[in-house]
Amino acid sequence: MATPGKKVVDEFYIHLSAVEEIQDASARQAIERAIRGLPPATPYPPNVAKFNARTGRVSLLSYPDFFDLPFPVLAASWAFPAGASVPAWHRTYADSLNPPILHRKELLLPSSHPQYNRWSRTTATAESIGLFDDVATIGFQLNWNRLIQSKGYCLVDDDFLPIGNDVSGTADVAEGETQKPIQRHLTALSRTSLSAPVQMLVRHGLLRSGVTFFDYGCGHGGDVAELTSEGIAASGWDPHYLPNGPAIPADVVNLGFVVNVIDKCRPEATGAFGARAI
Repeated sequence: MATPGKKVVDEFYIHLSAVEEIQDASARQAIERAIRGLPPATPYPPNVAKFNARTGRVSLLSYPDFFDLPFPVLAASWAFPAGASVPAWHRTYADSLNPPILHRKELLLPSSHPQYNRWSRTTATAESIGLFDDVATIGFQLNWNRLIQSKGYCLVDDDFLPIGNDVSGTADVAEGETQKPIQRHLTALSRTSLSAPVQMLVRHGLLRSGVTFFDYGCGHGGDVAELTSEGIAASGWDPHYLPNGPAIPADVVNLGFVVNVIDKCRPEATGAFGARAI
């Protein structure tokens, strides 16, 4: 079993519940000394320690939602210079508009922790969509949220969900009400970056110069325009916004944002595949 803890250059992070498992005696003793030196009562009790292997400084950090949020927000911190038994300074982030956040939190606990695998999967997904490609600014909440959106995703609980069409307002009609046709064209989003599925195609080399692309249900055509500007032969069709667009063969065809607005239907209306065709 791997020893818990996350290393970032000279900094070593660990959850306070796992301090006894630290193999470096000097680091463990410094953290334990800092814990004993905390004020007796604080509105934000620390639950994470950070030890700098070069300077010997200890920081105690409070993430109140450590076990609830996939990327917990820092609420308060205490800094102890090397050898100090009382904090040199204390800072709170309660009023911060862009507080620091924690990534890869599973590493701060033993791999035997019951949530370790679930948190690891969240980290693996973040890696797969390129959220850790440039770590310069992702340690702050607003930057992180903007980056997720720029990759074409939103974070729901522990899951990164592609930002597809806006399906709000398309819920099932209540029993006894007259069912009205869903105006699916109203779900099309205006995009300022490539959608999540197209970004993944580019990232994994499946969509590149020399490969043709067709977007079936292209909405406002954001993906087609962006790809065309980058020299990729891209075209699309949409029943509302581009009804006269020719449906032509292509190496890669995207219809994800059509599938996700297929009606939910009653059992008697379902076909062999459990869904009604558009």
